Amino acid sequence: MRKNLILFLCFIMYLSAQAQTNASSDSITQRELYLNFKPEFEKYEKLHGKYIQTDNVNMHYLEWGDKKNPTLVWIHGTYSNGYELYEIIDQLLKMNLHIIAIDYYGHGYTPIPQKNLSIYHVADDIKCFDPYKPRVFLNF
Repeated sequence: MRKNLILFLCFIMYLSAQAQTNASSDSITQRELYLNFKPEFEKYEKLHGKYIQTDNVNMHYLEWGDKKNPTLVWIHGTYSNGYELYEIIDQLLKMNLHIIAIDYYGHGYTPIPQKNLSIYHVADDIKCFDPYKPRVFLNF
């Protein structure tokens, strides 16, 4: 399953690049591959993907592990999303961590907010994950 999910994620990046360069004649095969791996990805997303409404955006994040353990909040790098932790998530869970990996504005499933925001607003959004405050999590 893990190899299939990795392949699916790589394939999505490939499709994105192809779409930008006017897809080639093998797009039917690409679509078939996409349709084959999509259900597995959706199952994984339903299990780990969640949303939280902040003051700025309905932020998507991935969550793994027991909430009673220390929480690691992961903020991805440029041109990435919360799924970049996928390759090492098993090792982090073995360290008895609760992991939250956010999707920054305009990355993954987090939309670009309608108002002008900066990196400081992201920091404010991350405060919504404070384990000592009551929180409302939305799961779509």
